[in-house]
Amino acid sequence: FGPSYEDEVEILMNYLFTEYGARKFLFFYQNDAYGIGLLNEAHKQLKARGITEWVDVPYVRGETNFKKQADTIKNAQIDT
Repeated sequence: FGPSYEDEVEILMNYLFTEYGARKFLFFYQNDAYGIGLLNEAHKQLKARGITEWVDVPYVRGETNFKKQADTIKNAQIDT
């Protein structure tokens, strides 16, 4: 037995805030039930800290061309 996905996201977000002072986030996530659930929890954690802007970069499982996602990541003004 392990922690829930929600607990894992909360622990990771707490670490990023306290250890790195992270404030500008980009999420590269799998666009399905697994990825979206974690993404929603991350958004919830950010909102709880007063952060309302971030960048979401989805990909589809099995996808092999990531040029669009790479361009988005490259052009994003993020720190985490």
